[in-house]
Amino acid sequence: MNILNQKILIEEGYVPSNSEKYPLGGIVTAIQNAVRATPLLVCSNGAVQELRICFCKDFKPQDCPNNVTPEEACPRYVSLPEYVPWSLGERSIPQDKSH
Repeated sequence: MNILNQKILIEEGYVPSNSEKYPLGGIVTAIQNAVRATPLLVCSNGAVQELRICFCKDFKPQDCPNNVTPEEACPRYVSLPEYVPWSLGERSIPQDKSH
């Protein structure tokens, strides 16, 4: 979730959490009120994976088409997973030191 979307949602009381469930309608309304267009949310296992905001060619927000597959559709209550950046630090591929 990008910074703009996260700020909008936090201001409305929707804090990223892997366990808390929020009403989908409330999340959509918060985004609608901020950008004046209907977003599209894509979910996986009850968690929001993508929050899409659509734009016209003149970069004005417009309502997104509801074209998610049944597998991507969000339930009535969803979680907003916490973002954990992935780095190459400790998770990097082990080097073969036999050479």
